[in-house]
Amino acid sequence: MPSPSNPPRQIVLLDLRGLSQAEVTAGPLANVCGRPVLWRTLAVFERAGFHEALIVAAPEARAPVVRALECNGGVRLSITWIEPAVDTLDCVATALRDQPPDTVIVYLPGRLSFGRAVPELVHWARTGGAVVSCESGSQRRDGLARFSLGMLRQRPGLSLAEHVRRWEAEGSVETVLQPIPGIEVVDRVSARRAEGALLRSLRKSADGVVAKFDRYVSLGISRWLMHLPIRPNQVTVLAALLGIVCAMAEAKGGYLAMLLGALGFQANSIMDGI
Repeated sequence: MPSPSNPPRQIVLLDLRGLSQAEVTAGPLANVCGRPVLWRTLAVFERAGFHEALIVAAPEARAPVVRALECNGGVRLSITWIEPAVDTLDCVATALRDQPPDTVIVYLPGRLSFGRAVPELVHWARTGGAVVSCESGSQRRDGLARFSLGMLRQRPGLSLAEHVRRWEAEGSVETVLQPIPGIEVVDRVSARRAEGALLRSLRKSADGVVAKFDRYVSLGISRWLMHLPIRPNQVTVLAALLGIVCAMAEAKGGYLAMLLGALGFQANSIMDGI
């Protein structure tokens, strides 16, 4: 067992195999809130402390992925490309042949969108792994799994689904409920659903009545602005200028000036949430 001061290496594994160049663009590279699904996934894992990513993809599917990552500012994760091997995970075991068996792998299909939330695979079973169910008691899986490299090496030549079935039968993994189930983005309709889920996740349970109204309006404006060439910092500057104008109106005094200042401050609060 690794010591707390020397935790196991953690790697995120994104599976893009079986997708043509056109399908990659329609799925993992579909824009959700102004960013491609795949870019957002890598950025969120990076923020969660991951330093490495393995991407299983055919050579012809790599070029649009690289372009999308570069055009959106790139990510600092070290990315290793893996040549796919049919439906098995042999290619992953081969790519990590020099790594220790306690290396932790978080696997998910490239099409899945989790918005700003890292898949919460916190219930790491005592025996070493976890798979995620979309709904409590459901047999349906969203393709998400967490396992050690040592578990993967036990039976080479199996697909992830076959591995999971074996692990579950042996009690080697624990099935947990994912609080924010992933949305599989395959077309514009599903991308729209993923976008809505991401915006809803920005609401806070601690918001009061006014704050809930402000956030509802600001998220609606955000959804509209994200498709325009407007940067977040530009909105922040405009909100600051509005605040200064409102303060000047309040300082002037008088019923009309005070009313306009109050309404302006309310608009400033809405803009602050964009």
